[in-house]
Amino acid sequence: RPWRRGFVNSLQTINLADQGGVDRGPGFPIGDGRESRARLAKLQGIWSAGLVKLAEAVAAAPAHVRARAEANWRNAKSFGNSVEVTLRFTRWLQARQRLLDARTAQEKLIACDELEHVGREELAAARNALPMYLRDSKLGYFNCGRGVFTAQTIIEKIDQLQRTLERELPAMRTDASRPDTAVRKD
Repeated sequence: RPWRRGFVNSLQTINLADQGGVDRGPGFPIGDGRESRARLAKLQGIWSAGLVKLAEAVAAAPAHVRARAEANWRNAKSFGNSVEVTLRFTRWLQARQRLLDARTAQEKLIACDELEHVGREELAAARNALPMYLRDSKLGYFNCGRGVFTAQTIIEKIDQLQRTLERELPAMRTDASRPDTAVRKD
């Protein structure tokens, strides 16, 4: 999948970490990830309220423009999906880091629980979003060579999340419960 070569899974790289980030040069400050995450959450709240109003406008639209109004609603929904995915992805990476940093079996199991919770949220959201993306092939985007987001990638994400939640995470939980792996050896 050549379009995925540039994919990153680091909060520092996407400048959402509590500290640090990637220096992108003059005019592009690194910033504080906590502030960025708070702004994304605020954007998501405002977007959600606006989406409700837009849905009301679509419902009230005259029949001859309703299809276009519905397409506009799907575009707005797609934008908001991206914000929500980013917020869940951030929570996933934070939980993953807590798992990697865990020193006791209990800390590892708590991190596994967090990963499962976020993973199930993302799985439900992906399943909920998929019909809209299958219906409208214009939805989705190509992100500056760093990735592509379409109905097909949502299907792949669902498969990967199911595999992670049904096989990989339970195996990690079992491994974390074993006495010989409970404490990280540095």
